[in-house]
This record gives sequence, C-alpha cells and structure tokens, in this order.
Amino acid sequence: MPIYLDRHSFISDVSAKEAAQEHLLDLGIQDQHGCKAITYWFDEVRKVAFCLVEALSKEAVREMHDHAHGGVPNEIIEVDESVVLAFLGRVKDPFNKEGEVLKLIEEPAFRFIMAINFIEDSHHVQINKVFSNTLKQGVKKHNGAIVESTKGRFLTIFTTVQSTIDFAKILVEFSSKNTLNLQIGLSCGNPVDNAQIIFEKVIIEAKNLCLASRRGQIVMSSAIKKMYQKGDASLNTLNFKDLKPVDTEFLAEFIAFLADHWHNPNLKTQDCCTYLRISSSSLHRKMTASLSVSFTVFLREYRLKKSIEMFPQFNIIAEVSYDVGFNSPEYFRKCFYDFLVFLLQTTSGSPGFVLHKVIC
Repeated sequence: MPIYLDRHSFISDVSAKEAAQEHLLDLGIQDQHGCKAITYWFDEVRKVAFCLVEALSKEAVREMHDHAHGGVPNEIIEVDESVVLAFLGRVKDPFNKEGEVLKLIEEPAFRFIMAINFIEDSHHVQINKVFSNTLKQGVKKHNGAIVESTKGRFLTIFTTVQSTIDFAKILVEFSSKNTLNLQIGLSCGNPVDNAQIIFEKVIIEAKNLCLASRRGQIVMSSAIKKMYQKGDASLNTLNFKDLKPVDTEFLAEFIAFLADHWHNPNLKTQDCCTYLRISSSSLHRKMTASLSVSFTVFLREYRLKKSIEMFPQFNIIAEVSYDVGFNSPEYFRKCFYDFLVFLLQTTSGSPGFVLHKVIC
C-alpha cells in the first residue's frame, strides 16, 4: 500500500502528551479504515505534527484521523519509505521504555539542508577522494546524513542549526586550504509545506542558494541566521551571506526562468525582465543583492559550468558550444578558456582535464 506523510498545524498550544494520545486513538481505529498509523513527529515550538500512515488513499488517512480525534490534516503527500528514513531518520515509533504505556515523542521533523557543488577534477583524483572522505566523516560526526550525491553535487541534512553551521565552517576551511572551488547553500524547513515532494521547497531553496554562492562563501536563508544568532553566536560576514525572504523569492523565480531558457543562444536581459515583470534597473539591483553579479555574467558562468559537465561526453567544441547557448564556437572557446584560467587560479589546478580539449 502507499505511504503518506501528513501535516497537522495547530492554532492553540498542544502538548507532547496530547499528541501521543491522538496517535493512540489513531492506532485504536486504524483497521476500520484500512490504515496503519506507523509513527509521527511532534514539534511543540512550531505547533505542528507530522504523521506517517500506510493507507489505500489520502482520503482514508483523513477519515481515520477525523474518526479518531477530529484532527484532520492540513496537507497530505505520498512518500517513499526509504526517502523518509533518509531525511527523518526513522520509519517507526521509538521503543517504549520499560513500563511506559504512553510513548511521548517530542521530536521535530524540522530539518536543515545543505546543498554543495564541487567541481571534480579527473587529474587530481587524490583531492577528490580527500574531499569525499571529509564530507562523509564530517556529516556523520555532526549527526547528519547525505541524502543525495550525483557528480559533484551533494545534498546533506542536519537536525540542528549549530551542527549545520559548524560543518559548513569545516568545508569552508577545507576549501581554503586546498584552494577548491566549492559552493554551499543552506536552507531549513518542514517536510510537508505546500509541495508534492518531501522537503521539496527546502531542497529547491538550498540548491538555489548554492548557485548564488561565490567561491569560499556560504549563502543561507535569513531564517537560519536568526536561529543561529539566537544562541549568541556570530558569523564571519566574509564567508557567510544571508538572503532576505524577498531575495530568496526573486532567486527562485530567476533560477526557474534560467533552467528553462539558458540554452537559448538569443536569450537577452530583456527576456528575463519580461518574464519576471520588472525593469532592467530593478533586475540589476536584485541580481546584485542576491547573486553579486549581473545577469550577463551569471548567465555566461552558468552556461560554462554546464559545458564542463558535458565535456566528458562530447569532444567536439562546436557541438558543446551550441548545446550550451553559444552561437559561435570561437567565442565559446575564448570564454571557456578564460573561465578555466580563472578556475585554475582559484583551485588546485582544477579542472585541467578539460583545458587541453579547448586548447587543442
């Protein structure tokens, strides 16, 4: 049967004991609705709970909750058990202590997600391995998990803001010592929040913030900065940059536009302005605030990074240049060479594995 994760947002205060009692009521009548109330997460501070339920349909989940205690969920999404385990750490109730009848679960589902982009270099296999080991060991040490890993892109998840920032600092230090070109974006949120996929909004925001990161800089949502500074901790503004909600909203719209149009060789600044319904001067201000560069510069770098990913599959300069939105292979060659020289100056020789293909 399908498995669903639902969200219950409370208007008034609800205690962990009350949440546990409602879970017991679900267990008492679950069979009548063909459901299995697997487990739940409860966050007293944010006044929200999430239930993991095996059921025939979303409607069956609603009916079970309504029958048991009247607490109909605000939102329900279908999930994969392995994905829930990766993001939330468990897919069953914690064991009861000896003699404990009512199991109180005071475990928020709120998570901190870190998106990491790392340009690998086949000519420097050792540093790639060192980075990979540093990442795996660091995530484990900070009680996190790697939930996605594909070709130099990583998605990691943590349960506290302290562990998230501490690990981000380790990566920045490692990047500085080894002169790596590393991008890091940090976001946070709940697993079910007006989206169809678990943590979808948080993941997209983290990846967008990662794209906004310049070398040696961590870009985070303002929510993370506020939570971190509540503990009287300070952040080095040279390494950390936070974006206000209005800037992250712009970034989301801009990246969505770019994802659909970056390969168009005739793409102009005005096309972006028209799509976003803003003036060119407003676009420039927003680009500077969120991405620290102009539209033209970011588009060119975005395309060139895409071309780096394509070179292992394509050896013909013209073929790659047209596929990434350049009209002229000669101009692409020049831009690509300049971009790689920049990377060579800011990384440990990376990525030399592509440079000879552009020169030859």
